[in-house]
Amino acid sequence: MPVAAMARSLLGARPGEERAVVLAFAYFFLLLCSYYLLRPVRDAMAANAGLARLPELFTYTFFAMLAITPLFGALVSRVRKRRLLPVVYGFFAANMFLFYLAFASDPGSVRAAATFFVWLSVFNMFVVSVFWSFMADVFRGEEARRLFGPIAAGGSAGAILGPILTQSLAGQIGTAGLILLSTGLLLATIPCIHALGHWSVQRHGEAPGTAAESVEPIGGGALAGIGLVMRSPYLLGIVLVLALGAGVGSAAVAESMDSTIRGTKGILATLQMAPLAVIPYMANAAETGAQRRKRIILFASVVAGIIVVLLLVHFLVSPLDVLWFRGMRKVDNIVGE
Repeated sequence: MPVAAMARSLLGARPGEERAVVLAFAYFFLLLCSYYLLRPVRDAMAANAGLARLPELFTYTFFAMLAITPLFGALVSRVRKRRLLPVVYGFFAANMFLFYLAFASDPGSVRAAATFFVWLSVFNMFVVSVFWSFMADVFRGEEARRLFGPIAAGGSAGAILGPILTQSLAGQIGTAGLILLSTGLLLATIPCIHALGHWSVQRHGEAPGTAAESVEPIGGGALAGIGLVMRSPYLLGIVLVLALGAGVGSAAVAESMDSTIRGTKGILATLQMAPLAVIPYMANAAETGAQRRKRIILFASVVAGIIVVLLLVHFLVSPLDVLWFRGMRKVDNIVGE
């Protein structure tokens, strides 16, 4: 069956769309295959870095996201999208090659393992988000509603194949080899990006408001996205759902990877015999001080987070006194009714 006929029958493409749909399908397939090839490696890296450090690694990931997102926003606001994607993917491919060299020279490096764990989480967020942003520019309106489902199936296929490749090849090529293979898959998306960009211009022309206009920089500032989220209940709801899911998922991962035996029931389940006696744990002064410092740091972090959110709302959405006045007026109206 010719590729065009296959694209029409399996991917729902219409005449003239076959090439673009196949390219987008392959693009997302290669992208998620590249990521999911490394995801099992990341979990193994967490174990290599030490399960006790897992909360610390998640904290580093959070601060890395917090620091890089404004920088990425500033880059997006100034660079044309058709140039931005190859730059982003080329940057991450260069990072992968550095990790390849690190693990090839020292496969058991704890520092490299911890860095890789944080880096892959950042990699996942940025490469997938810019993919859908680019797809929204390539396919317009009705095309997007009709074709995004089949295109997403390409990512699902890549997400299924990636771990299978890891399981099949890990024993033969090792961690360094898997990283090099993932790098090749990521770089293979760049020709798809260029071909889709050319197709979009040929398909939609260059009239104002068309997809070809998307080659221009987006504009705005590094923190413009925060203001947009704060002003949109829909986007804010998505953020809260994702935050809740990430929190629950992180807790589940930490619990599933924790092999610590706790309490009498844990001993009984592991050894199949009851302990003769139980000695209560007695914390020393150093441990008590460490726990107190952790509680202080946690409290200070929560307070600092609340202050940062209030400042962002005040400067990016609306002054706090205005919001307070609006809220009190709504309360008065509700009580008056």
